[in-house]
Amino acid sequence: MTHYLVCATQRSGSTLLCKLLAQTEIAGTPKELLLLWLRERDRTGEAFWLEVLQKTVDLGSTPNGVFACKVMANYFPQAMELLRAVPRTAGLDAFEIAQLAFSRPKILHVRRRNILRQAISIYIADHCGIYHMADHEGGADPFLGRALENYDPDYNRDVPFDYARIQSQLRSIADGNRYWHETFASHDVEPLEIVYEDLVADRESTLAEALKFLGLEFDADSLKFEVRTSKLANEVNERFYEAYLAEATSRGDTLPADVS
Repeated sequence: MTHYLVCATQRSGSTLLCKLLAQTEIAGTPKELLLLWLRERDRTGEAFWLEVLQKTVDLGSTPNGVFACKVMANYFPQAMELLRAVPRTAGLDAFEIAQLAFSRPKILHVRRRNILRQAISIYIADHCGIYHMADHEGGADPFLGRALENYDPDYNRDVPFDYARIQSQLRSIADGNRYWHETFASHDVEPLEIVYEDLVADRESTLAEALKFLGLEFDADSLKFEVRTSKLANEVNERFYEAYLAEATSRGDTLPADVS
C-alpha cells in the first residue's frame, strides 16, 4: 500500500501537481489535510489524535489504498508535534513522527527554480487574498479553497510594489527549501524532485515520472486531465519582477541564483 507526502513551499506549483495526481483517481487525494490539525492544537488526548490520524488517512486515500497528503515547510513540524500525545512518538523528531504516522511515506518534493517569481506570487496573493482563480467557464473548484468564480484579468492592478516584503518572502522560501533539503538528507530520504517550470513545460511526462516513482501502474488515459484554473501571473508580476531586479542591483543586494 503506497503512502506519500507532497512536500513544498507556498506558490511552488504544488496545487497544480496535486490536482493532476488526484485526477488520475489512483494516486490518493493530496490536499493540505494537516491544516485541519492545527485548529485542534489544544487537544492533548491520545485517543483523539489517533482518531484524527485515521480520519486523515481515510480522507487522503483513493479506493486502491493509496494515501497522499500535501504539506508545507512552514507548518509541517508544528503539525507533527501534535502527535506527541501518542506515546510511541517519544524521542522522535518531526519527520520521524511522520514516517511512523504515515507508514514511511514516499516523498515528492515540489519546488520552483525561479524563487523570485515565486516570492512575487506569494506577495501578490497575500495582498489580494486570492490564491487560485477559476477559468472563464469552470466556475469554483472545490479542490482549491478560495478561488474567484468570475475571471478577472486585472485582479491585482491595485497592488503596490514593495521591495522589502518581496525580499522577506524570498528569505522565507529559501528557509523552507533549506528545511526540506536538510530534513531529507538527515533522514537518508531520496525524494522525487519535481520542478514547477518542468511541470508546466511537460505535464504528462512529469506526472508519469511521479506515478512511476510511487510504484503505481497507469495507462495513457490516466494522464488525460483538465485544468480548470487560470494562470494568475500577469503583467503586474512581470513589472514587479523587473522592478525588484533593478532595485536589488542599485542596492547591491544579492540576487537569487536563477532569475531567468
